[in-house]
Amino acid sequence: HAEVMNMMPDLPSGVDEIVTNDIHRLDPAFLKFVIQWGLINAGMDLVQILDAIACPVLLMQADPANGAALSDRDAALAREWVKRLDLLPFPGAGHGIHDEQPEK
Repeated sequence: HAEVMNMMPDLPSGVDEIVTNDIHRLDPAFLKFVIQWGLINAGMDLVQILDAIACPVLLMQADPANGAALSDRDAALAREWVKRLDLLPFPGAGHGIHDEQPEK
């Protein structure tokens, strides 16, 4: 975790903790892409970007106990940062919500 955090020194408050706690959930190929292309250090302010979203957002959250990529803490932060966010939890579903609960 420390090595990855050293590559991302300018993360907004709160995001650094998410990365530290949840980095094991990321696909290594995706993380490699982000680091190689320098998107993390491109001067983007994640909180500012999310705060600027004006359209409605539906955030589907699988069950963190079943391997969801989005933790309850992350969902709470998204609610803070995205003004028009509707959170739709899927209790019991893992990361593959569509496959596991297609009826919903």
